[in-house]
Amino acid sequence: SLSLNIPVTSSLKGKGTINECSELSLGSLGVTSSGYAYDYIINRSDLVVVLGASFNERTSYLWNERLLADKQVVQIDIDDQQLNKVYQADLTIHGDIKQILSSVMQKINGHLFEKKKLESITEYKDNYEARTSSDGDAIFQAEFSLVKAFFKKMNSYFPEGISIFDDNIIFSQNLLQVSTKNHFYPNAGVSSLGHAIPAAIGAQFAGQTTMFAIIGDGGFQMCCMEIMTAINYEKSLNIILFNNSSMGLIRKNQIQSYDNRFIDCDFINPDYEKLADSFGICYFSIRSEKDIEPVFDRADFKTGINLIEIFIDKNAFPNYSSRR
Repeated sequence: SLSLNIPVTSSLKGKGTINECSELSLGSLGVTSSGYAYDYIINRSDLVVVLGASFNERTSYLWNERLLADKQVVQIDIDDQQLNKVYQADLTIHGDIKQILSSVMQKINGHLFEKKKLESITEYKDNYEARTSSDGDAIFQAEFSLVKAFFKKMNSYFPEGISIFDDNIIFSQNLLQVSTKNHFYPNAGVSSLGHAIPAAIGAQFAGQTTMFAIIGDGGFQMCCMEIMTAINYEKSLNIILFNNSSMGLIRKNQIQSYDNRFIDCDFINPDYEKLADSFGICYFSIRSEKDIEPVFDRADFKTGINLIEIFIDKNAFPNYSSRR
């Protein structure tokens, strides 16, 4: 990518494989993403090199044929069953991606190539966000300014050295910049709601460092008792809890697809500050942007157990449709 000035995107499960802080990063591709990568592929690419991506429902935008239409496609995968499975490639290569790319780079290094001249990817993303915001099509409107501000601070505070287990998906997929020196483990549909806390605790037993579990209040109520496991075994843990007093995805779908007929998506939360106190762990509340800085000043992220509660509006939803 850097050698030839090629923009790069990743699937949700591939997030962090490439440095998302790079000036060539388009972020994550998928139906719950900001749309940077999708728009760039549709409107600006002529060749798409696919490295190990399976193009599942999320990554392929519900198997949208327009994504790779009229593009030259090269697909490389160690699993030959994935080749041409969703999209027909012009060239398929069955093998280990690292070995194949190393061979390609050896051949390239022996020749003179001009780097492709590109507009600034940062400028492109800024223009795209400005355009979609003015049209009302941006995935996050003004109601999510607090969430954006929190992740902006987290990106600058932790450029490396953390592991993130994510149960919420959509905020981290779009707002968390994962470098190759961090680790990101999303709940990509293969584990139950609320998995982030026990997964993060389990990873601590494997010797990983500063650990984060990102979770909504619905998932948190399913597994908050596991905090006691972290306490009993003296494992550090940082829980980022988004509180909107609802199952947000279900509520969004009931608004978009079921004419506001709400069934079992809203609930009353307990007092999480008192819950944290009962466990003997640190608690932080974020209701406005001025509450963010004190959290990063006071929290012991490396050795402590912290519950960070961020309040969001139950009637504010990311702007995407999964059509299900």
